Amino acid sequence: MKDFIYLTITALSIFLIIFLGIIFGETFTQKATYLELFILYGNILFIVSLLIVVAYFGFKYFSIFLAIVFALIISLSSIQGAFLAAIFTYIIWGMMFAIQALLFINNVQSAKDWFSDRYTKKTFRREYLWFYPLLWIFYILLEIIPNMIYKDKLSDFNPSEILKEMNIFLKK
Repeated sequence: MKDFIYLTITALSIFLIIFLGIIFGETFTQKATYLELFILYGNILFIVSLLIVVAYFGFKYFSIFLAIVFALIISLSSIQGAFLAAIFTYIIWGMMFAIQALLFINNVQSAKDWFSDRYTKKTFRREYLWFYPLLWIFYILLEIIPNMIYKDKLSDFNPSEILKEMNIFLKK
């Protein structure tokens, strides 16, 4: 926790020094240069923060690639493009995770293989908590709406059962 406080103070101090350069710059060119530096530093801080968050939540191998992609998106478009890419990444990976979890709870062997190849108990729990809202969204899209349209039998869904079954299934 102490390291996090020092890191935050350092990042904010750099922002403050650059901001003071914007305010007290003698010429317009100096102020514009400090403003560009301020924006660049904010972009780099965003990429590094995203890298840390993604690595923490279990995408260790994917995080470096994702950071490079976000850096390219920011350089080609803007920080808004990187936010949009982060949202799409969450939705796409969450969709895969949620569909596989729903298949797992219905005893589909390919889903069991998918989870055993990619997850430990710890990494599964992390992503389970991270993608919990998407589990419900995909249950609604794949079960409840078709049930309302076609009047098919509605299967039971209990997300805590997925976590309990996965703790039994995964070895580590």
